[in-house]
Amino acid sequence: MLALPAYLIYALMLALFALAAPGCGTASSPGAPDSAAIAEYRQSLLLAEEPAGPVTPVDLREQEDGFTGGNIVLVGQIGGVANPWKESEPDFPWKADEATFFLVDPGAAAAYADHAGGDPDHAETCAFCASHADDNLQAIAVVTFNDAAGKPIPLGVADLLGLRRDAVVVVRGEAQMLPSVKAGEPATLAVVADGVYLRE
Repeated sequence: MLALPAYLIYALMLALFALAAPGCGTASSPGAPDSAAIAEYRQSLLLAEEPAGPVTPVDLREQEDGFTGGNIVLVGQIGGVANPWKESEPDFPWKADEATFFLVDPGAAAAYADHAGGDPDHAETCAFCASHADDNLQAIAVVTFNDAAGKPIPLGVADLLGLRRDAVVVVRGEAQMLPSVKAGEPATLAVVADGVYLRE
């Protein structure tokens, strides 16, 4: 029997491992849209003009008669505060393999930016921000883009629509207040969006 050199055996083992490893050479999520579908989504979801009458998440919650649900236009920033859900949402301000992002009230994002002083790692290193992350729950809306079946599109928003962290966007869609799963937390402002405008 022909004996293979050790380095060749090692190389073959690495190649077999790469083929078997989950996610290698595959889409980011089962059923993720291909390039043609992504182009169609961008055509339909990226708005050329800003929708009229945007309000912030905090303003929406503080309406005189309260807000329970309906068609809305929201303005805010993608992320911009410390992650209040580190265990359940480790990829904040996104969901990794789903067209969902977390929209932060501009006022809360500006206050956080002033405190961070331009440090890009501030959210991960500041004990004060981590301990007060829950203070911003009312300033956050969860925005999702669904497919034709009414389920979240299985691709992250950055790849699907080219949106970037800390971008200021205006979102159009239907919102509802979802009961919190944790006692003492405010209801979650959830938006199923049908369009998003990127402010320059």
